[in-house]
Amino acid sequence: SCTFLLRDEDAVITFDEFTNYWDYDFNYNNYCDNSLYLFQYANEQIRAHDIKNVVIDLSCNGGGLVYVEQYIESWACGGTYVSCECDMFDGSITTVIKHTDVNHDGMLTSEDYLSSDINLYCIISPISFSCGNLLPYRLKERTNCKLIGDRTGGGACAVENYRYLPVGGCCRLSSFAGSVSLDSTVGNLKTVEDGVEADFYKI
Repeated sequence: SCTFLLRDEDAVITFDEFTNYWDYDFNYNNYCDNSLYLFQYANEQIRAHDIKNVVIDLSCNGGGLVYVEQYIESWACGGTYVSCECDMFDGSITTVIKHTDVNHDGMLTSEDYLSSDINLYCIISPISFSCGNLLPYRLKERTNCKLIGDRTGGGACAVENYRYLPVGGCCRLSSFAGSVSLDSTVGNLKTVEDGVEADFYKI
């Protein structure tokens, strides 16, 4: 589920999964259960009001679609997302930087991302897993975002779909590609698997 709240100079964005259930009418005011629409709506509302503080609540977020994480990262990090992954077999690192048209107007402009003048906070917990771990990790690396709560639950690798076994059972496997810190080098990998620490701990 997703919620967006405005109060005075504060905006709070809460969602528990990185989702994109496509709506061909593209009515992003109906953002319930759709993280992409949620952040398009939030971007519009934050620009329309005198917002000084934005809080992203990932405390109950267990992950989801990585391209949705990249979309939200772009919005929070000046219009770009950075994918830094390691091949767990040979140790090679691939870094990709892309721009995102967050408001879908066909142009890459400052209206696609959160102003750097706005204070950004992110609430995390041990439940924050996979993309719910990757997003705060990247926000801490790339912005002045302050993390509030407790260390995230980790999760670094993309997860394969269910595989059915000849004996009738099924399983899910992590893939060979794992997200690593942006300052990782070959032979000196810093995986996001172990989570990210909070800057301020909730009591």
